Amino acid sequence: MFLKELSSENKERFLKLCVHACMANGVIAQEEKNMVDAYCREMNMKEHIPDVGEDLSELLRDIADNTTPAEKKIFVMEILALLKSDGEYDCKEKDFAGNFVHSLSLSDETLKKLNDLLDKYTLISKEIYEYIIK
Repeated sequence: MFLKELSSENKERFLKLCVHACMANGVIAQEEKNMVDAYCREMNMKEHIPDVGEDLSELLRDIADNTTPAEKKIFVMEILALLKSDGEYDCKEKDFAGNFVHSLSLSDETLKKLNDLLDKYTLISKEIYEYIIK
C-alpha cells in the first residue's frame, strides 16, 4: 500500500524483515511468499527473497536507526498484512509484531491502531471486490 514511500535502502531492509516475519511461526505459507513477491513489484524491485545472514536483533536496530516516523508505521502496517496473509495471526506472529513495534520505540496503541485500520481496510477491500465481481 505505502511501500513506494520507503527509501531505497529501507526497501531492502523491509524485505529482510519480511523473511524473518514469515519464519515467526516456523511455517512459511505460500500466501506469505506471494505477498513478498507483490511487495517487490510494488517497490519496483526484482522479485527475490533476500539473504538474511544478519541476526534479527541487528536488523531491528538498523531499521530503528534508519527510518523516519512515517516509514516505521509503513513497516508495521505492511508486516501486519504479511503476517495475516495466510488467514491466521497466531501467538508467535503476534509476539513478533509486538517485539518489532517495541524495537522501533512505538507504543502498543500504535500497533493496535494500525492493526484495526488494516482489518477495516481488508474488510472494505473484500466488500468492494465482491460487489464488483458478483
